[in-house]
Amino acid sequence: MNRVFQFYHKNTSIRYQSVFSSNWCCVGTAGKYEQDIYAHDESNIYVSLFISSAVTWKEHGFVLKQQTRFPLSDTIYIDVLSVDKEPGIKLRRPYWLSGQAQISVNNKIQQVTEDNGYLTILQKAKKGDIIRIILPMSLRVEETPDNSAVGAINLIDNA
Repeated sequence: MNRVFQFYHKNTSIRYQSVFSSNWCCVGTAGKYEQDIYAHDESNIYVSLFISSAVTWKEHGFVLKQQTRFPLSDTIYIDVLSVDKEPGIKLRRPYWLSGQAQISVNNKIQQVTEDNGYLTILQKAKKGDIIRIILPMSLRVEETPDNSAVGAINLIDNA
């Protein structure tokens, strides 16, 4: 289980939760992640979360496998295992990037477009493609809107 924010305030202590004996904040929602990793429209597959996983899109004969140690590493690999119809691949662009996302297909840097928070790889997916995505990360402090003395250290965001 990952903590998204670590709240801080002068003269306070930090209490950590136990998944099985206490329940607040985000505990209990992690089981829904698998429903939100991938989506598709008529011609594109959307990768919305960076979690080691696999997906099959039967109508396109499309299978991909995502491998990552995210958030411990900024690199994600997507292997295209099967393709009948060549879909486009759209990758969520996290708001917290500390630099440009770097995307390569078969070790060739790709030009991408951005639309509605997703980066689109212009090359259509082909069987055997290996897509490497590097998402530069950084640690930062975010103050609460109503009190600048209270804030959070943003460790990572998977939303």
